[in-house]
Amino acid sequence: MREHFKQQSDTPLIQVISALGGMGKTSFALEYAHRYGSKHKGGIWWVDAARLFDDIADFLKAAGVTQDLTEKNIVSCLNDWCRKTTSWLIIFDNVDKLEDIQEYLPPSGRGSVIVTTRNGRLFKGRAARQIDLDPLDVESAVEFLTKRAKVEPNQSARDLIERLGRLPLALEQAASYMIENNISYAKYYELLGSYGLKLLDEGKPIDYNAVVTTTWQISMNKLSVAARQLLNLLSYMSHNDISLKIILDHADKLPDPLAGGCRDEIHLYAFVAELTKYSFIKHDGKEGLYSMHPLAQEVTRDDLRDDSTYIDAVIRILDNALPDKLFRREHFDTFHALLPHLEASLSYHRSYSGSSVDEVETANCYSKIGIGCRSDGLYDLALEWYEKALTIRVKALGPEHTDTASSYNNMGFTYEKLGDYSKALELYQRALAILEKRLGKDHPNTKKVVHNIARAQQPLASTPSPKRKPLFRRPPTPPRSL
Repeated sequence: MREHFKQQSDTPLIQVISALGGMGKTSFALEYAHRYGSKHKGGIWWVDAARLFDDIADFLKAAGVTQDLTEKNIVSCLNDWCRKTTSWLIIFDNVDKLEDIQEYLPPSGRGSVIVTTRNGRLFKGRAARQIDLDPLDVESAVEFLTKRAKVEPNQSARDLIERLGRLPLALEQAASYMIENNISYAKYYELLGSYGLKLLDEGKPIDYNAVVTTTWQISMNKLSVAARQLLNLLSYMSHNDISLKIILDHADKLPDPLAGGCRDEIHLYAFVAELTKYSFIKHDGKEGLYSMHPLAQEVTRDDLRDDSTYIDAVIRILDNALPDKLFRREHFDTFHALLPHLEASLSYHRSYSGSSVDEVETANCYSKIGIGCRSDGLYDLALEWYEKALTIRVKALGPEHTDTASSYNNMGFTYEKLGDYSKALELYQRALAILEKRLGKDHPNTKKVVHNIARAQQPLASTPSPKRKPLFRRPPTPPRSL
């Protein structure tokens, strides 16, 4: 920032600091003013966008302007002062719309302007340098928190930092609450797990006008209905590598009016532009992929705790996009891209009692994930998902349902791949007993399990001679899934 302001120019140099609310835009501008104040010999003037006339009138009077300032002459007085003075810095803080400050931006003069805003598109296409703030890095976040909490850092401090997404305002609020209530990092982390965002609202530092939740609600209220619906959907996904193509390809599963607007890319990207404008989402640098701050996701979900519309839509979209079987490289790529989002959405789904996605749908989704993990050689992870599916199916469908048999068969094949043939046979036998009873011995699914049993028995029945080595290895038998 300082290097940019060193340039020689007859027109003011403008730099725009944009970020999600709570990211520390105002603090960044203040830090620059404190660090380089001596370089701006014409003075540094702080202007709150909510009180433009009053703040500009105050600084012009302090600068020696003796005229009576009115709405009609204040702009000309400001421009006149900026032309006659050099090395000044004006900071416009918390600007929402360019038109709010447009007339107050000096057209000439050897000075500098800093603008802080949540609107990442405020100066799009204009002569201004854009600075997009990211969350603090880990070590900076540790230093930031411990300096304010006045407690030496430990692992609990680092856990808390990650839980709050390394967001300066959230860390400030946490430190304020810890000091006020004389509690440790570990205790605050525990309370945050129990009370969530309510705890953040309690830790308002005295030098902040708003807490994180309030700051973001202001921006959310400015979104169109469809853009807000898109934000709701994205809050139930993993916070990184969010693909918009998935949304576009499954517009039929979206609520209106977002569904109508997502039937072509032009309308979808208009909604995306609203979210990037207020820094709710950020382009990941890879085409079509975006990220959303995890705490912003939590604030969004908190507003929807009694509405399962969006979590249901996300699960159905992801489940529909998940390949049934993984044969080609693109199938594996799709599976791995979707898995973090499925894990996130399914974990949130457990807290919604009125969801239209019933237990059977959830179990089927668990089973598809298990098949994907098994196909990719992630056998232990596959068993975890199969166990979840089996638990639900036994409870919701009964211990002798054909879907329950499918779970036993899938788990048996996975144990077989792990070399535990005894466990595999036990599970295959359970599946066979159910299928023979429900479908009969001649049903294709029953015969598939009989084939799997025969294959799993071979290693247990044979004892290869230690003196002889096989001349070749038999290629792996493809899975017989139901």
